[in-house]
Amino acid sequence: PSNVTLRYYFLATTPIALILLFSLSVFPFMCWIKPSKPFISHDAAIPFTVAMMVGAAAIISGIHEPLYIILLVLGAFAISSNGWLVYEGIRKNHRLPGAYIAHVGLAMLIVGAAVSSAYERKEQVPLPLGETVERFGWKMTYEGKDASQFEMPFHVLVERDGSETAYRMSPRQFELPYGK
Repeated sequence: PSNVTLRYYFLATTPIALILLFSLSVFPFMCWIKPSKPFISHDAAIPFTVAMMVGAAAIISGIHEPLYIILLVLGAFAISSNGWLVYEGIRKNHRLPGAYIAHVGLAMLIVGAAVSSAYERKEQVPLPLGETVERFGWKMTYEGKDASQFEMPFHVLVERDGSETAYRMSPRQFELPYGK
């Protein structure tokens, strides 16, 4: 079994995601055939503006990790640039450019993974029997094990701060036999 943490996978895949998003953003606007035009088309101005607005919104919303902001900006640029080219293709030629739609989907996948990681909060919380522990605005109390229930014998009372509602969770937990 591997002893690699999730942080390793994040650090290993992020440069690949950045290169991929940059490529998805810029390559559609490159003028491959006509060398007399500028290297990058002027059509990129609107998607670039959208990307900068998404970056500003990310900072305002509380994302301060530079890597996540860069991923979001490049993702917004890739989505908006390919989306713009889909719109232009439909408007001018009345046909659907499938490759650009696939690029939008790939960029959305990468941005979705980045956003879910940016807002993720997780922590292992030890719950001593009968004691209430508070994390992330929730109060949790381990009420013990009911040996008569085979499938879900563990019971945890979960309450939201300031709420009248409480939930009794019975998560499935498996005990490994030691020495085997």
